[in-house]
This record gives sequence, structure tokens and C-alpha cells, in this order.
Amino acid sequence: MNNEEKILEILVQMQTNITDLKSGQAQIRADIADLRTDVTTLKSEQAQMRADIADLRTDVTTLKSEQAQMRADITELKTDVKALHNELEKGFQDTRSEIVDVVEAVSQKVERLENTIKSVEDVTAQNAFDVQLMKRRA
Repeated sequence: MNNEEKILEILVQMQTNITDLKSGQAQIRADIADLRTDVTTLKSEQAQMRADIADLRTDVTTLKSEQAQMRADITELKTDVKALHNELEKGFQDTRSEIVDVVEAVSQKVERLENTIKSVEDVTAQNAFDVQLMKRRA
């Protein structure tokens, strides 16, 4: 082989290597474009995740606030129930006291009526005795 053929062979190999390099470079550019697309997608998804996290933080803050309000409402309800219980207890005691007073008043009236009836019976008996006595004398 002469020098020209060797140079020609080297040129052919260089041409093949350049073609392979161009093909590899094109593939690398395609891969870089894919990576850029993937990075853009990841950035977009990351932004969405950050927005979702912000929403979750807002929701958690709202839930904590509502939970605190519920606790305050429960405390208020407990206070109201206790006050109502005390009011009912007092009302029950007052009613019971009134019933006892009424029973005592009725008992006193019944006792007076019994005394009146006893007095009427005594007078009736005395009158019957006096009538019998008058009949014997007459």
C-alpha cells in the first residue's frame, strides 16, 4: 500500500468517525432536549407540589382554628349544661319545698275539719241526749 492509499484509508476512517461523532452528537442533543423537557416537567410538578403544600398548610391552619373554636364551644356547652342542671336542681328543690308546704297546709285543714266534725258529732250527741231526756220528762 502506498502513502496515498494509506492517507485515503485514514481519511475514510476519519470520515466514518466524524459521521459517528455527528450521529452521537445528534443523539446527545436529543437526550439533552429530553432532559430539558424532563427538568421543565419536574420544575412544574415541584411548583405544583409547593402549591399543594401551601394549600395543606392553609387547611391545617383552618382545621386547628376550627378545632380551637369547637373546644371553646364545648366548654361553653359544658358551662351551659352545668348552669341548666343547677337551675333544674334549684327548681326541683323549690317545687319540692312548695309541695311540702301545700301538704302541711292540707294536713292542717284536714285536722281542723276533723276537729270541726268531732265538735259537730259531740254537739249532735249532746242534742240527741237532750232530746231523749226531754221526751222522758214530757
